[in-house]
Amino acid sequence: MLENSIEYWSIDNLEISDLGVSACEKEWGRMIDLLQACEIAYHHFEQTKEIKGIESIKEVDDGWLFWGRDFPPDIPEYGSIPVIIYKENGDGAYFYMSEPGNLEIWNRSHKVEVPEKYKLQYHRKY
Repeated sequence: MLENSIEYWSIDNLEISDLGVSACEKEWGRMIDLLQACEIAYHHFEQTKEIKGIESIKEVDDGWLFWGRDFPPDIPEYGSIPVIIYKENGDGAYFYMSEPGNLEIWNRSHKVEVPEKYKLQYHRKY
């Protein structure tokens, strides 16, 4: 896991139901899959930024990077901070590109298709 990530949270702190990751499974070290990570990221964006969906996903060694978006695709969005959800336990953190080593991690990542259920839905009208 990234030691330098700030604003770290746990799935236990998010109001998520029916994730399929019980406390016992976490304690025994069961890794989560992409769909569970999508559910965590989706609810994080919804609760903290009122974003309804995931714009893009990249897989890294120990997790997935998720981007949300506030504006429609034709409006540039600057300063969007991805979140990382860790495969090991479903915990997450903001993934600041300016943190030492994070750019190299991002460069080694590969794009993953966003499952249809979690794709971004624009809810604001501009």
